[in-house]
Amino acid sequence: MVKEKVKAKVKAAATSVRKKVAAKPAENKAAAKPAPGKPAAKATTESPATAKVTEDPRTRTKPHGEKVAEAAYYKAQKRNFEPGFDLQDWLEAEHEIGEHADH
Repeated sequence: MVKEKVKAKVKAAATSVRKKVAAKPAENKAAAKPAPGKPAAKATTESPATAKVTEDPRTRTKPHGEKVAEAAYYKAQKRNFEPGFDLQDWLEAEHEIGEHADH
């Protein structure tokens, strides 16, 4: 029963990641990077006089489950999505994400 739940989570995460990757517009990466030593500009939605600083999506921290799902997806992708390793991918991803969170 647990294995089926994990498989469902991995499948849902893989679908979510695929949609996000497909939905991302092509960006001019050279223009998107700030100059060395300068912080990235924050996006604003109003005129400069009444502007509210909004969160930069490039620096947003993903929830733990989303990080694990993405890592598991990339593990499966490296194996060309060979079936039968869903649980292993998920558990390895949880372990790796957990190690990074501790530092």
